[in-house]
Amino acid sequence: MSGAMPAGAPYVVSQRFDDLGLDGTPRRVGIFGGTFDPVHVGHICAAYAVHRAFDLDAVVFMPSGVPAFKQQTVVASPEDRFAMCDMAAHEYHYPYFDASNMETRREGVSYTIDTLRAVRAHYPENVEIVFILGVDALLSLLKWRAPDDLKSLASFIVLSRPGYELRDNLREQLREQGFHVTELDNAGVDVSSSEVRVRLAKGLSVEGYIPRVVNSYIAEKGLYQGPAKEGL
Repeated sequence: MSGAMPAGAPYVVSQRFDDLGLDGTPRRVGIFGGTFDPVHVGHICAAYAVHRAFDLDAVVFMPSGVPAFKQQTVVASPEDRFAMCDMAAHEYHYPYFDASNMETRREGVSYTIDTLRAVRAHYPENVEIVFILGVDALLSLLKWRAPDDLKSLASFIVLSRPGYELRDNLREQLREQGFHVTELDNAGVDVSSSEVRVRLAKGLSVEGYIPRVVNSYIAEKGLYQGPAKEGL
């Protein structure tokens, strides 16, 4: 099980959107989960697309701390991945983006169910929770911890990704089990974190692949200088 949030945390979900829905107005918050190792322009474009297509009031980048299914492939530390997401979320001065360290400050393996329970407990009932994930992650959704609780806490927006396909049988299985899943095709540009890591490890330019502020942070910290690992 994941550890509890430390006492005295400055905010629960994110600094910009912790007060969302307190006025009683119906709101929709998108929680964009992933390892973000590192966050890249494809993630940013996907967040823009989701915000526009689904009329969300907020999109919160939620980098995992210790991802349950990728523990051996994550390269950068939780702290560095959150810092990069935080920079990327504010780089373009888009008022509907923020980043959360809810998972990176939590001890132990990051389980989405723990995060969604904490998000649901924080926001009033007039705030609808939407969980945003790539189709590659959705393929294992039924293997996630407490799937019956997941579907009661949030609806899901799945982003297409080259090389991965949501087959009709899984789509039907998710529907029959009560998951509300909406697909969004062509949401971002064809970039992957593994491709970025490979280019960085080879000393190649990543201009246009990642936000400039993230590139500067990576250079300053000397991240991704070793052999690149596979992953999203």
